[in-house]
Amino acid sequence: MEKTAQNPDGPWDDQELSTSTRVLITDLTPGKVYWVRAQANGSAGPSGWGGPANAMVV
Repeated sequence: MEKTAQNPDGPWDDQELSTSTRVLITDLTPGKVYWVRAQANGSAGPSGWGGPANAMVV
């Protein structure tokens, strides 16, 4: 599962679930910075959330 936000304190928006190791997040605004965090979900259950990372959309 992935979550996106416009700052590291949230609010966080849920993104579509994926079974892939790569995820395409759409409908982002060029020039805006987005924060993303991810969580794995396997046979042992969900992991903790990864630390947030940010990037500016070009």
